[in-house]
Amino acid sequence: MLTFITHFHAAVCHLVRQSLTAVLIILLPVTSVRGDEGTGHTWKVQPELLQPFWLGNTVYGESVLFVREEDSSVSAPLLYPPSRIVRVSSSDGATVYEEGRDYRFETTDRADGVVGGRLTLTADSRIPSFAPGDLRREPGTQKYRLTHRDGNGEILFGAQLEYHTMQTVVTYEHKTVPPWFPAPRFDETALPRSIGRLRRKDALSVVVLGDSISTGCNASGWADGAPFQPAYPELLQLMLQRYAGSDVSLTNLSVGGMSTPWGITMVDKVAAATPDLVVIAFGMNDASGRPADEFQANTQAMIDGIRSQCPDVEFILVAGMLGNRDWTVLKQELFPQFRDALNRLRQPGIAVADLTSVWTAFLERKRDFDLTGNGVNHPNDFGHRVYAQVLATLLLHPDSGYGTVAETEQAGRTDEQPAVLLIGDSIRLSYTEGVRSHLAGRFRVISPGANGGDSSNVRRNIAAWIADEKPQIILLNSGIHDTKFFPDRNQFQVTPEEYVDNWKGILSFLKQHCTARLIFVTSTPIIDDRAAAARADRDYRLSNAAIGQYNQLATKFAADSDITVLDLNAALRNSDVPLEMLIAADGVHLTDSGKSIAARTIAERLLGQEAR
Repeated sequence: MLTFITHFHAAVCHLVRQSLTAVLIILLPVTSVRGDEGTGHTWKVQPELLQPFWLGNTVYGESVLFVREEDSSVSAPLLYPPSRIVRVSSSDGATVYEEGRDYRFETTDRADGVVGGRLTLTADSRIPSFAPGDLRREPGTQKYRLTHRDGNGEILFGAQLEYHTMQTVVTYEHKTVPPWFPAPRFDETALPRSIGRLRRKDALSVVVLGDSISTGCNASGWADGAPFQPAYPELLQLMLQRYAGSDVSLTNLSVGGMSTPWGITMVDKVAAATPDLVVIAFGMNDASGRPADEFQANTQAMIDGIRSQCPDVEFILVAGMLGNRDWTVLKQELFPQFRDALNRLRQPGIAVADLTSVWTAFLERKRDFDLTGNGVNHPNDFGHRVYAQVLATLLLHPDSGYGTVAETEQAGRTDEQPAVLLIGDSIRLSYTEGVRSHLAGRFRVISPGANGGDSSNVRRNIAAWIADEKPQIILLNSGIHDTKFFPDRNQFQVTPEEYVDNWKGILSFLKQHCTARLIFVTSTPIIDDRAAAARADRDYRLSNAAIGQYNQLATKFAADSDITVLDLNAALRNSDVPLEMLIAADGVHLTDSGKSIAARTIAERLLGQEAR
């Protein structure tokens, strides 16, 4: 059970005048998914997304936004040099894109020594891209004035999911590179009481006091949009409970638009929650002009006031993300000054979560709009996860399994993901990697390396194929070998009667030995003349007519036996791409385009059933 308390703020946005300057105040409802409350939607926890992005050789769900260049090229930078793209999808996860069809990738080695990567869109890519002007607005046309530093209009403000829907997320494996930012490290002496409670699996009471970032602004769950990911405070709570096994209560007293003077007024409310640990997270609104020494003094006043009532309480001071460098309200030089001020308060029982250095390194490799949730001063889902990852690293002992390379590398292959077993002939082998790429992070895809051949061979070997894997779903694509017709014998390799009997035997075995759901995948079409020419020296021939006959037999058996049918044959025949371009020169196997359509069809069916 996730226990939490939160404050609801009904106002949306307004400008207030302080003695320093005009500051944008954002007061938005905290509606992110939190346990049994919130919007009613739940975020499907993916353990790999919780792991520190800087460990291991896989980055999960990094966000990018594609903006068209003057030469019409469209690309976006990655933090690391990619060696393999695992998955590229829309930010809501509903659409999965394909390498070659939608994008290509490369390693970049800049003159300034920064080594990273880049995704470039193809001419016919389905991935959304935008003109630079799409991220601007004319002066005075938005409810809130966000003047761009170059004087050319205003920065587009995203109150809810505007940037989220424009962004694309990328999971990729990458080459090992030297450390390029000061990664957080676990130090048991920094927060000894809180860490001790977690290691003993004692209950831990956490209070978060901060601004709109800490209320959860622009996390998809907060805005009630897919994938409904919670904001960093709730993610941190989830991570502590998952890895430490403690009962962690969360009291979130944060209010959008607030800064450190307001934090001092909240001391009594913080103490009333009897916290073991307080996360203090201000700075974005102070960065309109508050001197660093005043920021430090205000933070010290909060610490002293809370400790006067709760002497054993510990603190994590958050040096926050950078706001948009092009927004005229923010004074960028203050962010590192605030970080340094918080570091001066560091001592046993007071730790610093340095997101400022992380964001500084991010923006050496990426653009603000790749990472932003609202265009100016909030993180998106990726950013909220990074916040939670940095904080969790300060609290979770490596013995918990969190933050270790081994755990990070195994996270994407967790047994919590349902296992899908692909069985079939060489057609199945050809689309396996595409299916695996589409389903990365959602399903564990298993595909035996051997060609499954005809249905008789499948029946003989299915026991071995399922023995160790215990799949939840089995996709069986077998039939082309069965339809080999031998004129000398006037007989098919597997007769129609034997084909149906094999299906009966396979289904009977599965019902007795596993609970997996079986999906029959129809055999793909062939091009008769190509197939005949390529097999002129063989003693058998193949035909579309026979494939259609066997597909009908299997489909009827499936309907009578309540087995789901995935009609891959129809998906290829009804594609916008001519069949001649989907079938290879040998008349049977699939071209790259054919493989892509097959993989996408299978993945979309599985993802659609998962959603239901």
